[in-house]
Amino acid sequence: MLEEQKRAQRLGTIIVEDAKHIASEIIENAKKEYEEIIQRAQEKYKHDEEEDILQDKHDTSIIYAKEISHRDYEARKQVLSYRNQKVNELFTKISVRIGEYTDSEKYTEKLKALLEKANTQMPFYEGCVISHSAKDEAKIKKAVDGYTAATTAVDKTILLGGISVYYPKENIYLDLTFDSALDAERKSFAKHSELSL
Repeated sequence: MLEEQKRAQRLGTIIVEDAKHIASEIIENAKKEYEEIIQRAQEKYKHDEEEDILQDKHDTSIIYAKEISHRDYEARKQVLSYRNQKVNELFTKISVRIGEYTDSEKYTEKLKALLEKANTQMPFYEGCVISHSAKDEAKIKKAVDGYTAATTAVDKTILLGGISVYYPKENIYLDLTFDSALDAERKSFAKHSELSL
C-alpha cells in the first residue's frame, strides 16, 4: 500500500514536471507571438498616423485598439488550443501506462487492495454490487474471492480499471476507479497556475 502511494506520488511529480515544462513552452511562445503582433501593429499604425490628418489619427487609434484586441484574442485562442493538445497528449500517455499496468499480474493485487479498502470504509453486505471494467472480468474473479456477500457486474463506463461499489441500502456509490482518479488528476492539473495565461 505504501509502495503504491509512493508510485502515485512519483506519477504526480512526473505529471507536474511535464506540466511545468509544457506550460513554460506555451507561455514563452505566446509571449513571442504577442510581442511580434504588437510590434507589427505599432509600426503599421505609426506610419498611418504620421500621414493622416488629426481626425484620421483618431479613427486609426480606434481601429488599432480593435485590431490589437482581436489579435490578442486570436493569439490566446491559439495558445489555449495548443495547451489543450499537449495536455491531451500527456494524459493519453498516462492512460496507455495505466493500460499496461492493468494488463500485468500486479493489477490483481491492486484490485484486492481496492476491495479491502472499500470493505474497510464501508463493509460489504448482501446486495452490494462491485462494478468493474469488462476487461477485468477474470482478474476481479480472483480478487473478489472471500467477499461472498457482494456480487460483481461489468460497468461500461469503467474503461481504465479499478472498481466502484454500490451500497443499495444507503444508495451510495464508492468510486475507486482509475477513470475517476485520472479525471480528478486532469482537473487538478489544469488548475496549476503555471498553465494559466
